[in-house]
Amino acid sequence: MATKPIRSHSWRPQGFVNAALDPIRALSGACMRISKQFTILDRNGDTLCPITLSLLSSCSLKHAPKPAQIAAVDAVREGRDTFYASPTSTGKGEAIRFGDLAAYVDSTNKDDRLLKDIRAGKYRIVFIIPDSAVEGDFLNEVLMKEDFRKQAVGFFFAEAHTLDQWGHDFRPKFLKLGRVRRHLNVPALVMSAMLTKEARLACELTLEMQLPLFIDVGTNRPNPNLHLRVLPMQHPIAGFLDVLSVLPELWQSAAEGASTVVWKLEG
Repeated sequence: MATKPIRSHSWRPQGFVNAALDPIRALSGACMRISKQFTILDRNGDTLCPITLSLLSSCSLKHAPKPAQIAAVDAVREGRDTFYASPTSTGKGEAIRFGDLAAYVDSTNKDDRLLKDIRAGKYRIVFIIPDSAVEGDFLNEVLMKEDFRKQAVGFFFAEAHTLDQWGHDFRPKFLKLGRVRRHLNVPALVMSAMLTKEARLACELTLEMQLPLFIDVGTNRPNPNLHLRVLPMQHPIAGFLDVLSVLPELWQSAAEGASTVVWKLEG
């Protein structure tokens, strides 16, 4: 039976709807400068991730990590199963990409030499689609080999909501990921922008997650805006002069103006 997370960290703005978890002293998506003196505090004043912060301070990073990314890395380092909920394009994947050497395995790129190098530990990160991970050469020649299992440190699942949405329909192999996770016996980091209760439960059961930590950045995306306006047509419908009359900023160059999508209703 799945269990409720024993601890949650939230980076949602405190005034946002449903921001009912444990607020951290950082706004949603806030970046930070890594140093040995910097600390991340929960609302009780307890320091989070001190060891991971110390390790990162000695690394040469291209970009300063966000607090939520550091919390996710820290959870894996401590052997904790973790959910990481954050909007699209906010850097969930960066939590696992601190290493430079990566291998990409798919149906067109899994020759014997590549599989041998992966098994030998040449690559720090291996990207593979679930369908290829649960059967065939990669499963038999890499995942099930004891020398690879001893080197594995984490099981990372991006777009994890697909397990619940697709696993019962046209991608049934997703439901076999539990076998891989069980054999590797490493902490799981499950990431998605759409971690509904159903999606979380499906992941907990299938991947056999134990007392998972829940890192929540919320789903608010303040940058997209939706405007609905009825315009009397003064110009030919094939043109954009009517739109430009209310959005004059579209006359600006592409470098200055915001990306805009316009829908036209006919009939």
